[in-house]
Amino acid sequence: MKTRQILHGCLTAALGFATLLFNAADADVVLLDNTSEGTMTLPTGAATNVTIRSNRYFAYSFSTSSNQTLGSVTLGLVSDTGGPLTRDTTISLYNATGGLPSGAAIASSSSPVTVSGTPEYYTFALPASFAVTTGNSYSLAFAIDTAADNNFRWNYGNPVAFPTGSNGVTFLGAAESNGTSWSAETVIKPTMLLEAAAVPEPSTWMLMGIAIAGGLGERRLRRGGR
Repeated sequence: MKTRQILHGCLTAALGFATLLFNAADADVVLLDNTSEGTMTLPTGAATNVTIRSNRYFAYSFSTSSNQTLGSVTLGLVSDTGGPLTRDTTISLYNATGGLPSGAAIASSSSPVTVSGTPEYYTFALPASFAVTTGNSYSLAFAIDTAADNNFRWNYGNPVAFPTGSNGVTFLGAAESNGTSWSAETVIKPTMLLEAAAVPEPSTWMLMGIAIAGGLGERRLRRGGR
């Protein structure tokens, strides 16, 4: 009986350890990234910054070949005034058609953010509702909820490339909105790092193999005890 209990304990530990290994390996998966491009120094002209205001905001579109839950998005931001500036920001997830956001937002998250006069990276945690599924296209948009003249600039330095997709994600394009409709944007390339927080489940086959091995081991113990 003691031997059987020890075996059960070992199997439980093995299953737990396997799960931890998979979790550790797949946590914080990068989906889109162009933060290594550019200099993140303050550009000399406004043309190298994207001004985000209540009637102008931007989105990056992508498709995915695996189920993911978006965990966080990091943006390069700078204050339009050159000094600290606080605004209510909203990050929204849309379905995408032709590389453009389509319909109403399917998920959104808002929070006040204070940005300095020096370009820095700001990370926004995304709720579990920001889930994307295999074979579908999505757009992630960033907006400021204010009609004030002084706003954020979504900084990208110079030069910079569009984000590189990885881990099952393909970049589809950038889009700009005037508050009522979306249009493709091929010149503006602000920085963004999109990561997935969801951890894929451990391999079904691995767990099944452990279970079968455990069952065979217990069967041998039963035979040996007869």
